[in-house]
Amino acid sequence: MIKKLFLLGLFVTLGFSRMVGGVSIVVNGEPITTFEIKDFAQKNHVSINDAVNALIQDKLAGEEASKLGIAVTNSEVEKAIESLAKRNGLSVDSFKQRVRQEGKSIYDLKQDLRKQIQKDKLYQRILAGSIKKPTDEDLRRLYAQHKDEFNFPTKVDVIQYVATDKSSLRQKMKTPAFPIDGVSEGKTSLPLNAIPPALAQTLVKTKVGRYTPILMIGGGRYVAFKVLKKHTKHISFEEVKPKLMMAYLGERRQAKLIEYFEKKKSSATIKVIRKPN
Repeated sequence: MIKKLFLLGLFVTLGFSRMVGGVSIVVNGEPITTFEIKDFAQKNHVSINDAVNALIQDKLAGEEASKLGIAVTNSEVEKAIESLAKRNGLSVDSFKQRVRQEGKSIYDLKQDLRKQIQKDKLYQRILAGSIKKPTDEDLRRLYAQHKDEFNFPTKVDVIQYVATDKSSLRQKMKTPAFPIDGVSEGKTSLPLNAIPPALAQTLVKTKVGRYTPILMIGGGRYVAFKVLKKHTKHISFEEVKPKLMMAYLGERRQAKLIEYFEKKKSSATIKVIRKPN
């Protein structure tokens, strides 16, 4: 799916790894703990198997970067901290203070950043000159394969139910054909760009013919919507072309990196001591 293509990339969330929970896997003499695997899976919302594969690749990447003499300067680490602080809307000192408040040391932060920068440099070296820019024909083929995913919702027709009593509203949703005291209803169309983003997202996710969850609004009132119809606008090839380009290149980069590390993995010594559930 194209939505997944936009998310392609080999990232390891900074986890401030600790030797906790016992060794689970050893990669060329380097341990991966049960704690690291479970922590990675939780933070990155992936399965245990995906976490194991990502952490094995992380070890192989670190080893390969060291073999190739890829170094990271203190200045590059400091710039990375400045970038993180800026992204969080904080000064460098405030960002470091927050890191400490979360029980993490600045030393561990710098070590993790150093590893990540080194790995990014390694990926750049592996990919250098190997990915060809797609032609318009390549992008149009990708667009055609995922055409249905470029229908953008603009407006939703609904029946709106409002009540001051949540149980009455719930009863109305169960028996919509019967009037319920204290519950008002009416058909309306809601332009998605003119309502709160959270409500817009809820309406988009709710299937036609189904009800949204009951929501609380001002004045001690509750509201729920039955989705009748969704109006969409089709996004043209030219409008989405820049994103298609990113998706195409991202897919090719990922395939190249996977191929590279699968070869490294096949020649590595990997011992599984205990695998987390």
